[in-house]
Amino acid sequence: MASLSGELQAWDRLLQQHLQHSQEASRNLEQLRAGNPPWAPPAIPKNSQILASKPDYGAILAQQGPALPALQLLAGKMVLEFHEESRSFLRGLSEQLASRAFRRLQGSPARKLLQRRPQKVLPEKGE
Repeated sequence: MASLSGELQAWDRLLQQHLQHSQEASRNLEQLRAGNPPWAPPAIPKNSQILASKPDYGAILAQQGPALPALQLLAGKMVLEFHEESRSFLRGLSEQLASRAFRRLQGSPARKLLQRRPQKVLPEKGE
């Protein structure tokens, strides 16, 4: 009997919670219909406020004027050096892989064919 009364009380509490949520939803719906939302609308800043909060990038660039071309030159040199180093590394790696791949084919006809230079075919005199 005690377990049934405990279960009955738990169901009553759950029913009360649902009734409260239902009443709150009804109040919110009535306020919305009246044009008064129960929550405050989010404050949307104006564009001028947003722009005023940002730094003046034009002035910053003007102050850094002499340093900017030097930085561009330095960055360009670094890019060229990286390009050359990459090209050199890839060339060496390619040669290493080629020698490793053809090492077993020292006397093969395929290697001999690849090493031969193609002969130029001369056009015949009648053409």
